[in-house]
Amino acid sequence: MLERYWGAISTGRLYRQPSRSDMWLRNTAEMKATKQVPLDFDPDRSIRCQEHMDAAISVVTDNAIQSGWSPDEVAAALVELADNHMLALLENRKLAFELSTTRK
Repeated sequence: MLERYWGAISTGRLYRQPSRSDMWLRNTAEMKATKQVPLDFDPDRSIRCQEHMDAAISVVTDNAIQSGWSPDEVAAALVELADNHMLALLENRKLAFELSTTRK
């Protein structure tokens, strides 16, 4: 089990091998520094957003599967989380509109 997390280097010392999460964090920092959000009228804007989020979603799904959830359960949970996120956004917009019209 220890070999899974640690590797020997030429000096004989042990080091922690970078996990997929570590690599994702490093790649995300590089991505934030190098990639810009496309303009609103860019026809590939949605695809670019998906590409931007892909590494993070892969880490989350891999972690869930390694914890014992089936790939189908993980996919269903992602869909439900995305749906709940969209519903919350819509409710927040509705509330903001109602508050802005009642204060006038």
